[in-house]
Amino acid sequence: MPIQPSDAAKVAAVKNLTQGVKDAWGPDILAGIWDRAFQGSVVQQVAGTIPLELNGAALPYPVGQPTASVVSEMGEKPLVKAGIDVKMIKPIKVAAILVYSMEMAQANPLRAFDSIKATLSNAISRAIDNAVIHGKDAPSGTAIPDVEALTSTTKEVEIDKTSTKPGYLHDAILDGYDLVNVSDGAGGRFGMTHLLASQAMRSLFLRGKDTTGRPLYQGSHDITVQVANIMGLPTHFSDAVNGYEATSQPNLLAIGGAFNQNLQLGFVNRLQTSVASEYAGGMDLFTHNMHAIRVEAQFGWGIRSKDAFVKYVAKA
Repeated sequence: MPIQPSDAAKVAAVKNLTQGVKDAWGPDILAGIWDRAFQGSVVQQVAGTIPLELNGAALPYPVGQPTASVVSEMGEKPLVKAGIDVKMIKPIKVAAILVYSMEMAQANPLRAFDSIKATLSNAISRAIDNAVIHGKDAPSGTAIPDVEALTSTTKEVEIDKTSTKPGYLHDAILDGYDLVNVSDGAGGRFGMTHLLASQAMRSLFLRGKDTTGRPLYQGSHDITVQVANIMGLPTHFSDAVNGYEATSQPNLLAIGGAFNQNLQLGFVNRLQTSVASEYAGGMDLFTHNMHAIRVEAQFGWGIRSKDAFVKYVAKA
């Protein structure tokens, strides 16, 4: 169960913010930020999870699948070997500095606390999704070194958003399924269990109707639902698919694959905050009666194989 801080704890937390306390929030408050950030991350909703320490973690996965042989009652029994390969996951650190006015924090401490907590949580969840999906730092567009991203896959299906051909979108989704429904090197197949889709893909799905005008691909006419069922595939809609800020990829419509088996996400259970009241981020806080809070978080992820995923992109 997530820790739910009391109103008194919230007020004490904001009091620390208004007084410029270096270590702004206690463990219960930080746990709430983590919990909200996880819930806001679309990647976290489909990925598997692994424990992650500061020095990283090993992600083992099978290579090859032995099969038993037919033998006689007293015949020699053959040896079989189970191969294991390992990928190392190293955590990365993300950080943000939020500037806020003293008047806001002092006039309504509880509202100020909720606003600051929501802003910091959203900043972390956006960083998680952008890093795992695109492998880049969102504000700068700089590639994160030594990581693989979901968009690193070379498998791609092009979709003509203007096509009115009956069954066109249906066939396009199946084309992507065929690309990932291949051997995983361990006696199984990668397959497809989920879709991560952009908002542009949502309208394409909703426009697909049967002869009575009912949606073919989404069981509800509600255009705001965040998770739909498309051809039996749970489909999560998120702006993160198109990337944030400098990583924008407007032509990327969706990513499909068996996420839980092939994408593992880990979080270092340590969140740090510090408060400044004099100077931060190039700003003279004291002159303008403002404070700043810095939050730092660490997480890492591993992709078993880029062949496990496929991109759906809009035809240029």
